[in-house]
Amino acid sequence: MNARNLRVAAATLAFFAAPAAADAQLANPLPQAVGMGGNYTALARGFGAVSWNPAGLGMPDNPGFSLALLPLVTTAGLDPVTPANFAEYDGQVIPEEVKREWLQLIRDAGGESGSLGADVTYLAFSIGRIGIQASSNVRSRVNVAPDVAEVFLFGNAGFSGEPGTYDLEGSGFDVAGTSAVAASFAVPLSLRLGPLPDQHFSLGATVTYTVGNFLLLGQEESSSLSSNPLEVNVRFPVIQTATAGDSAAFEPADLDNGRGIGLDLGAAWQGGIFSAGVVVRNVINTFEWDLLKLQYRSGQATWTADTSYTSFDQAPVGEAPAALLERIHDLYEFSPVMAAGAAARILPFLTLTGEMRHSVKENLDVGARNHLGVGAELRILPILPFRAGVALISGGYQLSGGLGLKLGPVQLSASGAVREAELGSDAVAAVGLTFGVP
Repeated sequence: MNARNLRVAAATLAFFAAPAAADAQLANPLPQAVGMGGNYTALARGFGAVSWNPAGLGMPDNPGFSLALLPLVTTAGLDPVTPANFAEYDGQVIPEEVKREWLQLIRDAGGESGSLGADVTYLAFSIGRIGIQASSNVRSRVNVAPDVAEVFLFGNAGFSGEPGTYDLEGSGFDVAGTSAVAASFAVPLSLRLGPLPDQHFSLGATVTYTVGNFLLLGQEESSSLSSNPLEVNVRFPVIQTATAGDSAAFEPADLDNGRGIGLDLGAAWQGGIFSAGVVVRNVINTFEWDLLKLQYRSGQATWTADTSYTSFDQAPVGEAPAALLERIHDLYEFSPVMAAGAAARILPFLTLTGEMRHSVKENLDVGARNHLGVGAELRILPILPFRAGVALISGGYQLSGGLGLKLGPVQLSASGAVREAELGSDAVAAVGLTFGVP
């Protein structure tokens, strides 16, 4: 198969696939935070405090006003065979020995996985000790079973070149989109912790209202492909929200398929050159999908040389396999996330920060359940801040970097990161124009 065709197919897989890029239902509005490796709980101020640590709004260096203009954070990944593998053979026929190496990588990994995520913030601003944010998240991921990858690479003759039987078990996908509006406030308190001068302490809270926009998940069950005689048996049950094709016209209510309220609590402290912050996100979170608005399709199909049968009719969601219904409760909720960070302005032009973070359980919204990292910002030229970060995360690591152009209170920032984690490899990109934040 031509590498260009394979690359297009891989890109399609990645688009409909997905690990997530954020650690809460609120989008990250700060490219600066991505550049410093996501180690930002101790530094978050202005509108950035809404999603990172609301107590930052009560610190003395919190801006009187701050604003973000449509910041965007994206995540995409394909593993273990990556787009770079395909690019090496652009416009060429991929050698058989190379495809065999790729297939072995996929078998060793238990399948080919893809990821895609996007955070867009429509509005984020702060006035004094109050912050407001409105944003949307898209999270998705997919896994393709090794036998599916074998057919994809070699056709139904497979690896051996002889017609065979293929077990498609293990393939599945998850796609979810939510939107949220949040309000934060902070209250400074008189509290000293040790002998350091110029101490400040603050408590803060964020209240979030989340709406479930769309949901699509499916899991293969006992599917197979036989080459001799030719027979394809597919069972791929799917649960989904209503699609545009299910009604005569789209209505805003079509994007309201679940809702709930969440509460984050945080504390922040400063003393001398040091600062620190702790936050518990989703102390309370009542979000759940409305099962009455979900649809179930059995996704059954059989093809032989002489006959065919398909069944994709809509049915009540209560008829869905128990495993799929359990995944809605296990993956599509917002579990508590605990984070603690510390930072120090070592020199007038150098800030160091560190953070540890833990999610109580895995869900589709959490990129890594565990995070332990450090980050730095270097401003030898005040108008050109450089940022870098590194973190150990569940199943691997994360490397980050970024650059800003700061002209007075206005800053244009771009950042990126690469990650190796439990769900495979992915890359993160973030860009945004901000006003008022450090």
